[in-house]
Amino acid sequence: MELGQIVVSNFSTLLRCLDPTNELLGKLLSIAFVKDRISVIEQLTTLDDKNYAILRALREVPDDLQESVMNDFIAALRLCGQEHVANIFRPESYKVPMSDEHRKMLVKEIPELCKFLDPENGLLNELVSLEVITLVDYSRIRTKVGLDVMAYELISTILRKSDDAYQALIDSLIETGQSHVVHVLTGKREHGAESDKVPMSEEHRNMIIKQTVELCKYLDPENGLLNTLISLEVITLVENRRIRMKVGFDDKVTELISIIVRKSDDAFQALINFLKGTGQSHVAYVLTGEGDSRPVSEDIRKKLREKRHLVHSIFPHDLMIPLIRDDVFTSYD
Repeated sequence: MELGQIVVSNFSTLLRCLDPTNELLGKLLSIAFVKDRISVIEQLTTLDDKNYAILRALREVPDDLQESVMNDFIAALRLCGQEHVANIFRPESYKVPMSDEHRKMLVKEIPELCKFLDPENGLLNELVSLEVITLVDYSRIRTKVGLDVMAYELISTILRKSDDAYQALIDSLIETGQSHVVHVLTGKREHGAESDKVPMSEEHRNMIIKQTVELCKYLDPENGLLNTLISLEVITLVENRRIRMKVGFDDKVTELISIIVRKSDDAFQALINFLKGTGQSHVAYVLTGEGDSRPVSEDIRKKLREKRHLVHSIFPHDLMIPLIRDDVFTSYD
């Protein structure tokens, strides 16, 4: 089948799986019939627009040049890691474009994936090491601001990959402790994913998010809480570093919240238990409304702020022992 016929017959598939990277466009400069159009293609905004322009150029190749142009285009695709696209023109391996079934599963769950998937938690590194995404893909995803936007960019990238990238994503999610995200896609246990790991419920997510202001007031992430969350695998070492890089308690708490709400549902109860275990039962009360230990009232907080000038009259050493004895302060405090 000639080049033009292949393009026409597979137009929709090519449009959605061809990735017009700078590397590919650079290699297309060596194809005489196409090179004069590259500068125009580079100016186009969307990937689909660029792909449409490339495919239109291939459809317009004269009959006597079709064989040579197709050979050069296939070679460029293989050199750029797009073997699944090259195989549309001339099959040489098992690599094929993402199946309709897998595409639909990913596209359908984009809102949930953006809500729970954490690309920064070792996932991108894992996908690079497995050659599912390239370093160029990695850099492009990392430039996005916010985990939800990064997750969207990752899914958009995966959709243009070969069909085996879908299973590689599943395996990498499990490897990086995100089995609950696998549940979003499969709804079941798969290849070692724990059956009870499901994404955090809307009820628990809303309880945490709704109390962000209060949590920033009272939660102390440095008071043994982060170490406890690490030791019981609620958060990872990577996430711990992200939290500790923030300056000030408020920013650290906000980062911790953004991480916890992307976790499995059992992370909510784990957080409650660990707050109680690190002398922060009053913070657990903020979330659950249960228990006798409550946060310092706004009236008392206001009085303490107003009397700060008396701080020079206080001898901390004399106060520490009774405050620790009465569980007002912890040893860490």
